[in-house]
Amino acid sequence: GHGHHDDMLPWYSPPIQRQRWDKEQILPHVNWGDLFFDLFYVAAAYNLGVMLISVMNRANILRGVIYFVGTFGPLYSSWETSVFYESRYTNVDYAHRLLEVVRYLFVSTAIGHITEVGRMADPRTMDALVFVCAILCESIVHLTLNVELYYRGLGETNAIKNHTFVKIQHQVLPTMLVYSAAVVAAGMLYAMSEEQEG
Repeated sequence: GHGHHDDMLPWYSPPIQRQRWDKEQILPHVNWGDLFFDLFYVAAAYNLGVMLISVMNRANILRGVIYFVGTFGPLYSSWETSVFYESRYTNVDYAHRLLEVVRYLFVSTAIGHITEVGRMADPRTMDALVFVCAILCESIVHLTLNVELYYRGLGETNAIKNHTFVKIQHQVLPTMLVYSAAVVAAGMLYAMSEEQEG
């Protein structure tokens, strides 16, 4: 009668450590969502290529390299933090799937606003502002996952808490501080450009 309900996904369950430390490594199964998410990075590579081509002269090459590093770095960090999290912990519920969709939306928004350096540098286009806002929002999602992991993670709780605390303190919060400063700077430049036009 009611046995088929036992296989239903719960709305929420805490993250679970994939395996114990010092045990044989078991590779996680790659699903369609992971493959789909990787396609965003194909689009990012294309957009970054467009950005580099837009500065292929001696006068703008340094500016182009700075913009390239400034856009590639946060996207690489987003990918890396996602891969590291998923390789250590698993989530089997709807809440985390929804959170992943939200994260994908932020990453795809950032990627969609990578364009030529001239447009990225022009505060009237809002490309730089939207890019850094989306990256900051994605990092807030990552911070949320780490705070949840610290308080609710299942497995070797002392190791999880120690690792997560160090990660939040030395990687997540400093990175978010840089992204926040970029949002403020891009927002101020956009506001000043609107004032000058108005």
